[in-house]
Amino acid sequence: MTALRMRFHRTLVRAPNWLYRARLGWLLGHRFLMIEHRGRITGLTRRTTLEVTRRGPGSEWVEVVAGFGATTDWYRNAVAAGEVRVHLGTRQFTADVAELDEGERLALLTDYQTNHPKSAAVLGTTVVRQPFTGADHDLAALARQLPALRLTNRQFRLDPAPVLASTEADDEPHP
Repeated sequence: MTALRMRFHRTLVRAPNWLYRARLGWLLGHRFLMIEHRGRITGLTRRTTLEVTRRGPGSEWVEVVAGFGATTDWYRNAVAAGEVRVHLGTRQFTADVAELDEGERLALLTDYQTNHPKSAAVLGTTVVRQPFTGADHDLAALARQLPALRLTNRQFRLDPAPVLASTEADDEPHP
């Protein structure tokens, strides 16, 4: 790739970050988000724009895939910190980070294949490096290779209910 092409590609890839910084992230809809994460070595704030692979109701959680693998800096930073700041459309929230296991990744990629077949084909071909048909065996291979995270909005985190002490005089069932 020539230097000019590389510069153009880098500018194109970074454009969504600029939109979010200019408070224009809403132009990207709910298909993309930006995370702010702390560098695990430098401690500096870093920003990365990612595609939302799946989203929970009311943006309680979002799931994202590390398309370039588990060695990607944003992925390693998010896992190490355990939390990130999410910018999704016009909303911002702090989110807890959880890695998805292979079964959860397979379910995620199956939904993604159903909702965005062309994007899934590009992702699959890029990662597996062979024609991607979207068949079950292709999705299983992809789920084995691609790490994914669930980013849960702390606002929706459920705290355990307090345990009520029972008394002997209180034998009646409560509605």
